[in-house]
Amino acid sequence: MNRSSMSHEARSKNACEPCRRKKTKCPGEQPICSFCRRLNQKCTYAHKVNAGRIRKGRDDSQAQINRLESQVNQLSNTLQALTNQSRLDQDMNSRDSGPGITQSLTEVEPSSQIHHPNFCSPYPPAEVIFQLIEVYKSRIHFQPFPLFDVALLPSRWSQWPHYLLQSFLAASLTFADSSFHGNMKSCTTDRFVNLARMTAIPLAAEGMASLQVLQSLCLLTICDIAAKNEPRVSMNICIATNLAQSMLRDSKTACQKSPALSEDEIRCYWTIFLLDKSFTRGKRALYPEIQPIATLPNLAIPKIPPAIADTESSHSNPTSASGASQHNYSIFPHCLRLLSIWERVIEYSMPMQYDQSEDPWLTSSIYSDIELEFYKFETTLAQMHRFKNVNFSSRSKEEIFQYKEYWSAWLLLQTTFHTGHALLNHPLIHVLGHDCPGTKRNTFKPPSFIQRTIDQALLHSGWTSRLIRIADDIGIQVNDPVICHQVVISATVHWVFSFASDSIIAERAISDLDQCRKFVNNVASYWPRFAEKAIALDQLHLIARQTEGVLGQLGLPRAVSSLLWDLIDPCSKNIDLNIFSTFISSGERVPTEHLAQLHERSRSFNQQQWETQQVMGSGLGPGTLTQYPNLFMDEGLVCSEAITESLDFGFFGGVGSLGGL
Repeated sequence: MNRSSMSHEARSKNACEPCRRKKTKCPGEQPICSFCRRLNQKCTYAHKVNAGRIRKGRDDSQAQINRLESQVNQLSNTLQALTNQSRLDQDMNSRDSGPGITQSLTEVEPSSQIHHPNFCSPYPPAEVIFQLIEVYKSRIHFQPFPLFDVALLPSRWSQWPHYLLQSFLAASLTFADSSFHGNMKSCTTDRFVNLARMTAIPLAAEGMASLQVLQSLCLLTICDIAAKNEPRVSMNICIATNLAQSMLRDSKTACQKSPALSEDEIRCYWTIFLLDKSFTRGKRALYPEIQPIATLPNLAIPKIPPAIADTESSHSNPTSASGASQHNYSIFPHCLRLLSIWERVIEYSMPMQYDQSEDPWLTSSIYSDIELEFYKFETTLAQMHRFKNVNFSSRSKEEIFQYKEYWSAWLLLQTTFHTGHALLNHPLIHVLGHDCPGTKRNTFKPPSFIQRTIDQALLHSGWTSRLIRIADDIGIQVNDPVICHQVVISATVHWVFSFASDSIIAERAISDLDQCRKFVNNVASYWPRFAEKAIALDQLHLIARQTEGVLGQLGLPRAVSSLLWDLIDPCSKNIDLNIFSTFISSGERVPTEHLAQLHERSRSFNQQQWETQQVMGSGLGPGTLTQYPNLFMDEGLVCSEAITESLDFGFFGGVGSLGGL
């Protein structure tokens, strides 16, 4: 730049505003130039701007432009993702474009690596979804939920509405391995739960009773059960139950006694019925009983293993229940009927921690009514499903997995029956409940009734432990939350009897408690709702092994009793684990004999009983067999070969099946 141009630029910068506008050469005098003075006009000068500030302003403008460009790019990416989502939703809602959806998912993530999806895509690639289907098969299906026909899942998921697919992904991710969770990164369980709820819950609230909405509600409820979100569990079950009732009413016609339902609908209703009976407590105030669901047509699912089906004819006899059930061999409807009784046991037992004013030994009592329901159930159960006929302990792991649906349902049937009896006769209710704050009893408890409840609690809690021990020996991975809750309840019975006055009963109870504790810890790794209960059982097991007794003159310490009731409660929110730091044993024992023996047992007989227990693992105690009084008529008769052949005493995890369903 030459000197003249520089001087012109300097004069231009020093010119007043009127001269600058007129493009007139300004002399530059201040505060008023001679040109403006001669024309008698206002002369003003602009403020000088620092060159550094000009450069800074230019830099700020450039930064602002860069930010705007970045925001535009983000908006463009968001619009592109929404466009992909809209196209995918339209495809899924059309329900006739399965290959197109799979192709669109693959196009969103072209990478061939299964474990490295594009995390900005609305769904994981198809390969990952197929992996999650396998997770669902192994850890959710018939444990205990029969919601889908898993053989059809690989071909059907692409036809689902988006909220059902999101619910399925959320439920499957909940039980996927932690390494899989890490690879999924932003595609987490909570994300899919929230996406599914944004659509499914409003549809349900509007009364849109469709199979897909109900299936989505069931899957979301499973997620909430795992996360221990009890308020949402209750709400989901309530909504699903009312929608199911509405669908059942709409499916009936004037000439039909029962609705014409597809297999998918029956599976869905069974799942809702199971959720209602297993994960709620107390009488229903917000919605009616779902009796129509309990009387649905039976399906031939799960398939019965051929070896078990062949036992029906070979074991039929005039006193068996096969005649009453000859057209109803499917095991899962039996499970649902038994879960209805289980629900009644929960409703009966939970208020007992506050009020035990009922006389349970009376025939008019709720206790007697529930016992009668158990007896009726036994008369209708097909003989092929009984423990002595299925040879569960002799089955191979391969055979169990080949018919996994049947064996999962069978194990649920057995544990529900035995734990139901154990809870109905729980020592917290009948032996240690006399200090209950709501108890106003003037009637003396019959010793024979108390003895019977003790024997029943010992018998059936022992059976629950035996069943999970056999499953563990075979190598079966049980992931059923209903069974896990039942094992927790049985563990509370074992803990009380670990302080029994009879040393054999106490030692066996500690062993069974340890078996239950390990089982619950394994299930808690996939169901966080059992994490606190697993810790509590660990502490109770430690106390049982280290202390000399737990009872005082007024029974259990209130804090310990409250803890046991929290373990029994299927909907307990928080468990107080602080009581273990202040726990002090009183040294008293739990009495297990409330009736005098007909003959005083000699030392040699007690020694022989101990040796028998060591061989059979039966854990028999002096009070255990008093429900069979004829056995005590003669000590020689007890040990006779004829009796031991006809009655097997090894029902505490031994080789026999006395007392088994």
